Amino acid sequence: MRAETTPAPRASRLLDPRPSVSDRLRRAVVSAPDRLVLLLFWAGLVVAVALLINQFRPLVVVPATVALVIATWHLAPRPVTPSRAAVVGSLVVLAVALCWIAVNVTYASRYVVVTRDPGFLTL
Repeated sequence: MRAETTPAPRASRLLDPRPSVSDRLRRAVVSAPDRLVLLLFWAGLVVAVALLINQFRPLVVVPATVALVIATWHLAPRPVTPSRAAVVGSLVVLAVALCWIAVNVTYASRYVVVTRDPGFLTL
């Protein structure tokens, strides 16, 4: 009776369990739109609550936003497989969002005051 064994694989043949840098970059690009929405949602919610309770200060808003984003980071949907189409689609979405911001950044500092003529109440 003879037991046949296969030789142990060499260290050079073992696969590295960590993904490559390009694969991690593709995964980050594909998941960026969902992560950006998560970040903006929590920032908006924290700012709104801080305004309501008269505590709109960076010392309150920034740590609360960071804590909520870290606590809910895993709730974002899992990114699709980082194929070429998914990477291109995510890059297009991010480019459109950045262009939208660039076009509208001039309007962010506008202070709009609505004034009404009290005479319309006498009609």
